[in-house]
Amino acid sequence: MTLVPEKRVDKNGVLTTKHVRATSRTRKEGLSVPAPSLVSAAPSTHSKGTQKAYKPRPSQTTQKQRRFDSNYAKCHENLKSSEEYGETWGRSIDFLFTASEAEMYSVLSVASAGDALRLLDHGFRTADDAVKYMRRKGAKDAIIDLRELAEGAFQRGISSENFMLRIDTMLKDDSPYILDTLELASIASISDQSYGTIQNKVLGGKIKLDDIKYLGPSKLKSYDRLRSTEPALTRLNEPDPKFTIDDLKTLVERANVEGSKNREFRIAVDHLIEDGAEAINDAESLDFFYRVTLSHRFPRADRFERIAYETKFFKTYQRKAGFPAGTELAMRLRDAGVPADEAARLMNEGMSERAVIGVVMQGTEKPLAEGWL
Repeated sequence: MTLVPEKRVDKNGVLTTKHVRATSRTRKEGLSVPAPSLVSAAPSTHSKGTQKAYKPRPSQTTQKQRRFDSNYAKCHENLKSSEEYGETWGRSIDFLFTASEAEMYSVLSVASAGDALRLLDHGFRTADDAVKYMRRKGAKDAIIDLRELAEGAFQRGISSENFMLRIDTMLKDDSPYILDTLELASIASISDQSYGTIQNKVLGGKIKLDDIKYLGPSKLKSYDRLRSTEPALTRLNEPDPKFTIDDLKTLVERANVEGSKNREFRIAVDHLIEDGAEAINDAESLDFFYRVTLSHRFPRADRFERIAYETKFFKTYQRKAGFPAGTELAMRLRDAGVPADEAARLMNEGMSERAVIGVVMQGTEKPLAEGWL
């Protein structure tokens, strides 16, 4: 598939560059593609203020031996080598050459992955030289303009191998979040979790890469926490969520400190989405919150209110040996109408359950209420 850049106005009235399939008209016009300035990227027209020219890292300008196999067999017919024309079924096509990241991206800015590999294998290291060669070989229709994406990926430190592996598929989605999705796939600590649903949601704008980075990839790598946060990350970008990104960050950090298992964390995430962070924050631990939540699965009508009452009560109440089971005690006080924090405070003073109800709900004098013991 040959892609060419085309200026279009989107539904918000913003002029954007889209990479579209070349028509006979665009092929006849010819593609004049200037060489990308990867080592000194020009400021974006959409950026605010003056943007400093990007200075490549030493690793990006260092020559490195590269080897690629037949996964990149697809290319323009006129760019194939004589060895490829004589290949037999099942034979591996290998490319072995030396190039820096800057050189890789320079060629990738004007050619698809399969074509770029052949150009690099032939010794071309700049977009200008690659374009001239493709024209000379009758492969003008293979020239594409991926300069903006190539420069963006280069500056973000996304490996050229990662770019080559995914860019052709992502271009089909015509998404403004291609670079975010490529960067997400490049984060080693969570790459095994991000593949699939989460990458697709980032590509579709339903999850923000910045939200994932704000939570901290290193804190999301254990116990499948990135996958477990996916529903919450999605909900954050929908209307009127009941929690903030800071609420989710607090939960993730707490799970790491407490060493919470997946089941405890997922229950907390589900509650965060449905009813916010207050009850979770009141709980002494995520394990305790998990047990409280399980005890209030049925009936469903007022389960969130019951969970909130119990966690608030036990946030203050100092349990004593021999007292009834926590949930039963808390629910009796709740059903009697005693506010959770007041019930906990009075019981900490040594009053019995019956006395607390008498003082708070019936206006009984405290000494008389305590005499009911």
